[in-house]
Amino acid sequence: MMATVTAEKPETRAAKMPESVAKSKPEQQSAEENPLSTMLMGLAFGSIVVSLGLFVTRRNESAIFVGLWAPTFLGLSILQKIK
Repeated sequence: MMATVTAEKPETRAAKMPESVAKSKPEQQSAEENPLSTMLMGLAFGSIVVSLGLFVTRRNESAIFVGLWAPTFLGLSILQKIK
């Protein structure tokens, strides 16, 4: 005997979602609502630029050190968007 699977329409799935969960989606938040996340994204971009500058000037160890800051800033930014 085979079980039948019915796919729900996207509208019905969204209707079943609690309002607090529906509002917490990162794509629905603007930069104005979360300035800390925007600042962290800027710091991540800045650390990549500084790292490239250090690499071009042949300070490789410093470039790697500063370049490793970017994932930390990006992770903190994602954490702020989730909250």
